[in-house]
Amino acid sequence: MGKTQVKSNKDSNLKLVLVFAALITLYFNSKIQDPFNSPKLWLLLILASILISPVLSSVKIIKSSVITFRFTITVGIFLAALLLSALFTQNDYLALIGETQRKLGFLTYFCLVVLMLYAMLRSNFQNIKFALIVMSILGLFFAIYGQFQNAGQDFVTWNNPYNSIIGSLGNPNYAAALMAVMGVASFGASFSRSFNKTLRAFGFLNSLFILFTIYLSNARQGLVSYSVGICIILTYYLSSKRKIYGSISLGLFLVLGAFAILGMLQIGPFTNLLYKSSVTIRGYYWNAGIEMFKAHPFYGVGVDSYGDYFKQYRDVNYPLKYGFDITTTNAHNVFIQFFATGGFLVGISYIILIMLVLRAGLRAIKFSPIKERPFCIALFACWVSFQSQSVVSIDNIGLTIWGWILGGILVGLHKPSTTMQLSVPTKLKSKKSIETIQLFNIVLSTILILGSTVLISNFYKGEKNALNARIVFDSEVSNKNAQVYKLASETFLIELNDPTYKMASAYYMAVSGFKDEGLQRLERIIKENPRNYDALNLLAGLSEQFGLSNEAIQYRITISELDPWNAKNYIRLGNLYKFQGNFESMEEMKAKILSFAENTNEGAQAKLDLVNPTL
Repeated sequence: MGKTQVKSNKDSNLKLVLVFAALITLYFNSKIQDPFNSPKLWLLLILASILISPVLSSVKIIKSSVITFRFTITVGIFLAALLLSALFTQNDYLALIGETQRKLGFLTYFCLVVLMLYAMLRSNFQNIKFALIVMSILGLFFAIYGQFQNAGQDFVTWNNPYNSIIGSLGNPNYAAALMAVMGVASFGASFSRSFNKTLRAFGFLNSLFILFTIYLSNARQGLVSYSVGICIILTYYLSSKRKIYGSISLGLFLVLGAFAILGMLQIGPFTNLLYKSSVTIRGYYWNAGIEMFKAHPFYGVGVDSYGDYFKQYRDVNYPLKYGFDITTTNAHNVFIQFFATGGFLVGISYIILIMLVLRAGLRAIKFSPIKERPFCIALFACWVSFQSQSVVSIDNIGLTIWGWILGGILVGLHKPSTTMQLSVPTKLKSKKSIETIQLFNIVLSTILILGSTVLISNFYKGEKNALNARIVFDSEVSNKNAQVYKLASETFLIELNDPTYKMASAYYMAVSGFKDEGLQRLERIIKENPRNYDALNLLAGLSEQFGLSNEAIQYRITISELDPWNAKNYIRLGNLYKFQGNFESMEEMKAKILSFAENTNEGAQAKLDLVNPTL
């Protein structure tokens, strides 16, 4: 009786984490500058602060299994390598917190690792069905909200250039990928006889409703990810009837998968259904990431610093095809992103981590009790669905949290005797030892929660200030300049404020009557991160506007080093040389433009503008 109660308590703890994860996915705050990713990071910090102490106090349990021990060591190597790369990252904010409206710095992955290890230690065959229930309900809520957005009935008016179905993640691709994973969970639940007929019917119908919403989002990666997960479940189900059925279905799914991939690449009969130009553009992102890794194999270009290096390493055809101002801050492939920004050890340890989860997931399916096997299959299919979209997409906290939790659950179910517990059974411990561990957990969690609260307070101030400063700057109030200066000044007093918000405030100052201070603020930002392309571009433009041609020339020379295939920048630089009477340098800029962009509008403009007036 007592033993059963212990298991029930442990099951409840994992259930609470799953519910908290669902809240992280759903939560956003439209009253701050970054309404989606920042709030999710804040909740993630709180959750990880609560869970880290019981994970740390479970070293003996982790060592009790070869798989969990190897997995934990691999995770440790991944974190250590990521931390090392962070120490070599030029921009400290990016290394710790991450890119603006991405928030994929070291802190995020540290928290995700904590959740993964906790899920590994807590999962068992008694509580995994609750994971499917939570994911199915989350998928239903998300799809309902997506339908409201599609009908133009969203309760928030977003400045959204994409498809209207963005859910609570801010982008239709992320929304579709999340719904794909949740739809697979719901579909998998419909195959389990442990649920009554009503729940199974709900699961099936819910999966169709989610699929319909994915279709409306026009996000191809969601359809592909959904299909991958469904195929895994159907293959298992048909194999359980007769092995030949499973073999035939697997072969059919592989053929259809190959055609789907070709269709996404604009080849074959599925082209009209699956091809989108955004898929093709990812090839340029991947190639740039590979070039970054080749140039910086040990530590990468810096944690979440892909955007600082993209224009330097992008292929010349990219700006010619998509425009000289178009850029990206992520490789749109999680694996390439880790290699490019973290280096070899981060990338390879992440791949090994994925392979260990894959192996553990297959073992969990093989050794699971027959009654619980459909749950294992469904969770495994969800995890594979998540991984399939990560090949062509970006980590997003509200989505990625499920990939890491599912990975932890699968490792926790890796063998039939697995009944993971976060502490040694009570009868094997002294009362004093139990009290010591409990006190340790309480003290450490309290310290971490307090520390996280301080961080979150500063982050919130920065987000709120950035939104208010932008609103006032865009307004037409009579005392606009005074209000802009007040809010912009406050930006620089907030600890750990986003450099992008500081840059925007410096620009607001410069064009609102406080030129000198605004320019000085921008120059300080450049000193902190010499590769801040946007700040350099602002400084160059403002210097031209204020008649500081020498300074503008220097900034544009630096820009040309970071962005060697930008014809627009060379035209501006050529015109500056022309203004100063330096016609030799002007001709060099003209020749540079014509060498790679002669057949563009910029090439034609160079021929007209960059002409020696004395000839």
